[in-house]
Amino acid sequence: MSALPRGWINATIGEITRINPRTEGPVNPDLSVTFVPMQAVSDKIGAIVDPKVRPFREVARGYTRFKEGDVIFAKITPCMENGKSAVVRNTLAGLACGSTEFYVLRPQMGISPDFIWHYIRQRRFRANAERSMTGAVGHRRVPPDYLEASSFVLPPLREQSRIVEQIDNLSAKSARARERLDHIPRLVEKYKQAVLMAAFQGRLTKEWRGESRIDECPNKSEIKEERSQLLAAHGQRLIETDGQQSLGDTIPFDVPNSWRWERAEAVCGFITKGTTPSAANMGRSTSGVPFLKVYNLTFDGIIDFSVDPTYVSLSTHKVELKRSRVVPGDVLMNIVGPPLGKVGVVSDEYPEWNINQAIAVFRPVASLSSSYLSKWFLTDMLANWAASRAKATSGQSNLTLEICRNLPVPFCGVREQTEIVRRIDVAFAWIDRLAAEATSARKLIDHFDQAVLAKAFRGELVPQDPNDEPASALLERIRAERAAAPAAKRGRRKASA
Repeated sequence: MSALPRGWINATIGEITRINPRTEGPVNPDLSVTFVPMQAVSDKIGAIVDPKVRPFREVARGYTRFKEGDVIFAKITPCMENGKSAVVRNTLAGLACGSTEFYVLRPQMGISPDFIWHYIRQRRFRANAERSMTGAVGHRRVPPDYLEASSFVLPPLREQSRIVEQIDNLSAKSARARERLDHIPRLVEKYKQAVLMAAFQGRLTKEWRGESRIDECPNKSEIKEERSQLLAAHGQRLIETDGQQSLGDTIPFDVPNSWRWERAEAVCGFITKGTTPSAANMGRSTSGVPFLKVYNLTFDGIIDFSVDPTYVSLSTHKVELKRSRVVPGDVLMNIVGPPLGKVGVVSDEYPEWNINQAIAVFRPVASLSSSYLSKWFLTDMLANWAASRAKATSGQSNLTLEICRNLPVPFCGVREQTEIVRRIDVAFAWIDRLAAEATSARKLIDHFDQAVLAKAFRGELVPQDPNDEPASALLERIRAERAAAPAAKRGRRKASA
């Protein structure tokens, strides 16, 4: 920086720290010491979160030594770019050993290790270090010469303490805000499930029904006729049902008097699952028929065919996979988990689609909205009802077609179904807007933390005190001490040294 604040001075990291210093003095081989692998350093909070304990004899060779108050800094990609660094604290016997991919920065003459750590946390510092990296792809490292000569702005010692205190205060506030915002995704799912349950228990449209609206469910004979129409339209065989089969005491909850519970089989056409053809009959050619797999279904009820799109030939679709053809408006649900509960409504992007054996198809009758049925399938209530009856093998939960055909459906009039779907969509849009705002706020917090650091190292975070000893005097003492120190001896380090 061109104009330094009062009492500050330009220095280098090599001047104000000892980089990878030797640990002097004998160490008992049986002494338990802190062991810090790379994964023990959190790149989110800048702390050693899961250190191990090892006898010194096991880590004396082949590992980097550091001690209480040192700053460790990952030098290898991508750990360096991700910000893996920390001040070493709470070590056993004041000594630690860890990955050789750490640089150890030992502060000199009382310089605050937290001040140094905050300095290297700056995104600008890491970006410059990244540009200096050398080595093969995947194993690039920050060279020691670069780190030694890297610039460092040094304020007076007392001002360092004030800066660290203010950064820590502001960081604590942003951490609390970040923690609260990190809960938003779970709250979003919770609120959406609450909306769904209010909808399918009839509470979301209670006032709507009370406004003298008459919207009775179609009777059994009308439903039977609608199922016959599905047969005529699609040539799909049907299992005859007179609608008399009851769900008995397995209904999930009570519904309004104008509603009734129906088995999925009673309000849909033939419920079946797909088939997977030979690999030779599947491919990427867009001239075929789109073939859906479980990963194309979502927990939002939307089919995402952008994920590994696969097609089958037209002849395979019409012959080998004839039974599992699906059309726009069909509701799909995965029957192999975990997790269960992935759903999708077939869009009109293509006139016909096909599905694999891990997906079941539900073709609702005219008086049952596809959107309404798919949203019911997205409820935790329905997923848990089905999972409790699923067959579990080798860690998988599999829904049989019998379970699918017996799935309970809260059935109401067509107009009320439309109103329910509309109100769910409005509520979800509002929740999603809040979630998007929370995501934006989360990103702003990260920018805020970096802005605080930038301000701190421009000397703008706390006021300068003219009574502070200038940093130039501190730097002169460090230089004098180094000049007077005996030259470090070179040679092989013994385990007990």
